[in-house]
Amino acid sequence: MEKSNKYMFNYKLILIFITIVFFSGFINIPFNTNLNIATVAIDSISFAMLFITIIHTIKIKKIYIDKFIIFYLTFFILFLLYTLFSPESFYNKLLSFREQVMYMFICIFIYKFISLDKSIEKIVNYIIKLGIIFALFGIFQFVFRSHLPTWLLTTKSDGLYGYYGTDIIRATGLLGNTIIYGNIMLLFFSICLNKFLINGKFKNLLYCLITMAAVFATFSRIAIIGVGIIGILSIINNYHKKMSIKKIIITTFILIVTIGLLNSNVIQSKIQSSFIYSGLFQSNNASVQGSTSGHISFLQEGLKVIGSNFWFGTGIATQRAGSVYSATNVYITDSALVSFFSESGVFLFAIYTGIIVIALNIVRKTKKIFKYSYLATGLCLFSLYDLTFASLINSSYFGKSFYIIYWALIGCTLAVYKKHKINKLI
Repeated sequence: MEKSNKYMFNYKLILIFITIVFFSGFINIPFNTNLNIATVAIDSISFAMLFITIIHTIKIKKIYIDKFIIFYLTFFILFLLYTLFSPESFYNKLLSFREQVMYMFICIFIYKFISLDKSIEKIVNYIIKLGIIFALFGIFQFVFRSHLPTWLLTTKSDGLYGYYGTDIIRATGLLGNTIIYGNIMLLFFSICLNKFLINGKFKNLLYCLITMAAVFATFSRIAIIGVGIIGILSIINNYHKKMSIKKIIITTFILIVTIGLLNSNVIQSKIQSSFIYSGLFQSNNASVQGSTSGHISFLQEGLKVIGSNFWFGTGIATQRAGSVYSATNVYITDSALVSFFSESGVFLFAIYTGIIVIALNIVRKTKKIFKYSYLATGLCLFSLYDLTFASLINSSYFGKSFYIIYWALIGCTLAVYKKHKINKLI
């Protein structure tokens, strides 16, 4: 009974944590303070999960060790050691440790404490349902943008995102800035699309369309391109497997209708005159031109910084607004992975890369378990796009809400792998 109670406590703690992450923008609305209450709650639970894990390990006097945990522990310890040699303030270094190390711990916690298939499935379904709710909210924000108060359009810590000379206010879902929100919606698009392609259910097609619409409501070029690339890769991946006649007919019908619409003179005219085509992808807008120049500039500067500080980086927390380093140097606010490499150097970056590679290799193997094939495939294709392209352009990867949701889903997949591995399903 005692073991069952502890299991249920950890399971409920995860659900509470995920709920706070999603609703953090709403939770902070009534508090007129610079201190974000939701962030305090998220941080407290993150450290509570670490404390629970340490106490549990000491109590049972043994620890389950594998490559993933070894790499995470190495990253954890090295990151702390690197902070000793960074010239930045303790507060800024603590923020970096929290954002890059502690927020990933949700993955370890799920991996270690959640073993029942039913619980894993419930956590995954809960995250996906919340994703759909917030996709709908983002669409609602865009449609009614001219009627909604500012506090329902953007989080308290961010300003409104728009484009010069237009009435566009980009959706945020109150999950962070519009770039972070676009990345979150792209993640759910990838998962929902693959679930539809695998089981052919209309509900999943609807979810796929909702998340895609939410991506377009962000007007994020990287996320919109991601819809096309992940969509094509998902279809190719599923067509090369045995597919039912029903799924082949539905997918073929959608492709025929899409191609037919794109070939229509009326549709082509509307596309070419749309802001997404002419403003975003043809760069016929001053805001877009400035954004493009900024991305290129930060990427170039980041590569220069890496070249000059290749081995040990510029120091933990140097690539942040308000850092000591930023007072006399250009700091990298875009390009998440380049920024992280700049301040961590090749050794710490290699350990972090190892965590990602090992985790995604396990996710890839989990595709063989049919029940979770859609989740594993969706995560793999999204990660392929995000970590090799998107994260070189923008900083959404380390956005709090995205980072926690992404690693929570990775943790669920690793928990599935650990459970079924002993049954030789992999």
